[in-house]
Amino acid sequence: MAKLNSIQMRRSNKEKTRFSGLISIINILLLVLVFMLKGQNHSGLVTNVAKNIQLPKSKFITINSKGVVIQVSTSQIWVDDLEVVNSDNLKPSQIFDKSGKIIIPLLKHLSDIRRRIEASGKFSQKAKPFSGIIHLVVDKSLKYSYLKKIIHSCESAGYKNVKFIAAVNE
Repeated sequence: MAKLNSIQMRRSNKEKTRFSGLISIINILLLVLVFMLKGQNHSGLVTNVAKNIQLPKSKFITINSKGVVIQVSTSQIWVDDLEVVNSDNLKPSQIFDKSGKIIIPLLKHLSDIRRRIEASGKFSQKAKPFSGIIHLVVDKSLKYSYLKKIIHSCESAGYKNVKFIAAVNE
């Protein structure tokens, strides 16, 4: 009986050492995987910044949601790479409403986009619903009063979630 117990103990010791080595390898691989995932940008948002926009710096890297991208320089506004406002070609009465708080061409364009998204949801089950997200790419020299008009125009068009995009500070 004593021989049988010693044989069983040797087997169990071999199994323990075999599994402890495997568990150590799994732990190491799991740590490597976590560090690799933390270093990746999974936002999926790719945007071409207009050449005359200087972005402010940021410590954060990821953009975690999709939405409409609005780029603003000191004289132009683009919505998803389409120029909507060019103050060099328009009079102030063509840009701002009577109160001066809303940028008319921006409001109209964003409202059109929202209507198209909502209409596509009625015709297709696979269409993504309207998210109401705006990603603002703003020149750092832009005045805050003008930025307020842009945000107010976005909110008036139904876009309630405004996120700013900045250059990564390296």
